[in-house]
Amino acid sequence: MARKTHPLRTATDSPKMRDCIDWCLAQRIDFVRTSPHQIKVQHLNYYPDREAIQFDGKKKLPVGTFEKFKNLALQNREWRRGQLGKFAPGLTDE
Repeated sequence: MARKTHPLRTATDSPKMRDCIDWCLAQRIDFVRTSPHQIKVQHLNYYPDREAIQFDGKKKLPVGTFEKFKNLALQNREWRRGQLGKFAPGLTDE
């Protein structure tokens, strides 16, 4: 089943969303915009305006800043199943 995506940019984007999209493009991060409020990098979900980060099927991380997202997105290039705790301490793949 194909994943629903939204336009990469819209006229109503917040400055935080624009900054996030610009950074992902500049870093050549493979991402999709799954809603007007969400950026998805593999299993990593980021909501710039709420500063919330969540891995698929996991609890929201306690720190959801843009800096934390950038670190996780860059590390996510190396992410492999079984290593979630390495990138998000306290979380496991179970």
